[in-house]
Amino acid sequence: MESSRNVSRQRRRRRKNQQRENLRVLCGFLILLLAALLCFLMLRPGELLLERVSVEAGTAPSPAMFLVDAQAYGELAAFKTDMSTVNINVPGEYPIVITINGKDYSTVMEIVDKTPPAAAPSGYATEVGVLPEAYMLVTDVQDVSDVTVSYYQEPDVSKGGTAEAVVRLTDAYGNTTDMVVELLVTADEVP
Repeated sequence: MESSRNVSRQRRRRRKNQQRENLRVLCGFLILLLAALLCFLMLRPGELLLERVSVEAGTAPSPAMFLVDAQAYGELAAFKTDMSTVNINVPGEYPIVITINGKDYSTVMEIVDKTPPAAAPSGYATEVGVLPEAYMLVTDVQDVSDVTVSYYQEPDVSKGGTAEAVVRLTDAYGNTTDMVVELLVTADEVP
């Protein structure tokens, strides 16, 4: 009887030891699987970083703009590229390197200008019969590039009074703004 108890205890111990060993192997396998998954994610830049990002000219970029998941990785990302060497006012494509958690990733920043120029009416006055240059009818022209000012619709300066003109502002990248401006036309000489 005593011997059957000992055999029974030994079997239970062996079973417990086998279960512990199986649990250790399973835990080790899960840890290795998790480590492999993390390495896989860190080696695949497409999973973390966008391939190309468009930024409006004049807008300062941030590393988070280039991330697939800015909330998860935003705090870990930093520009490796010296951004002071990138003129954010000039449209074009610029190679950018971003460091995420100590690893460098390459992407492309495309600076685009899709914003039309802006200006304010100048309140210009002229004499009857004298058509001023279009640029004289606007002031405070704002854009990241050079702007040309032309008439879309010329004012009628054949008689005194208030005349209306439509002035077109066109920036170097083809964005346009049409402005209706009033022009004072006097019969006397303008001082």
